[in-house]
Amino acid sequence: LLDGPAVDIYVGNKRKHFAVQKKLVCSRSTYFDKAFNGAFKEGHEGAIYLPDDSPDTVEAFIAWLYRGTLQQGPLDSNTQAEKAVIHYVQLYLFAEKYGIESLQNQSTDGLLDALSTSTVFFNAPGAQCAYDQSPAHSPFRRLVARCVAYEIARHDSPVDDNLIDEYCSLEGDFMVDLITLFRNVNHSGVTNPLAQSKCDFHVHSDGARCDGS
Repeated sequence: LLDGPAVDIYVGNKRKHFAVQKKLVCSRSTYFDKAFNGAFKEGHEGAIYLPDDSPDTVEAFIAWLYRGTLQQGPLDSNTQAEKAVIHYVQLYLFAEKYGIESLQNQSTDGLLDALSTSTVFFNAPGAQCAYDQSPAHSPFRRLVARCVAYEIARHDSPVDDNLIDEYCSLEGDFMVDLITLFRNVNHSGVTNPLAQSKCDFHVHSDGARCDGS
């Protein structure tokens, strides 16, 4: 996958340039495979422009392409965990947008690790952002809604009335999903999504589950 020609990716309004092996990026992304191997302008020119994406996210994606795994930084404080959460959310949404299943799942794992080692949770703007940038049946939406429901319902919840008002002010699918979760709660209460198998929030187009889950 590291032989053959490279393709050019230009990102953001400043058109930051990245070069990556064509075989490699096309093997991991259904979007880039169609763009560079189909009868499109990008295929003929060997270049693509991503105006709405972050250069930092694309840089992390390309580093992941060559390593095969995500590098996780320290999670020793809430500040570090909050930065990690933002990083993994951005990577997940990028991967979902461009059909990079393996990166979606690794981003989910990193996100769950960051959430489980801190008191960081999805606030109302974060939840809305996740919903705005993901499709209706995304497992990421399910994860966000379950995390918020658990934070609201647990006995030592950090969510006060003001935060609940912020959640309730959100519109669209998020509130529908949140209300549905509470309606379906059994006598044992809202379960902690961080205690579930990570694979419950993965994407597997072949229908298989992760080993051991």
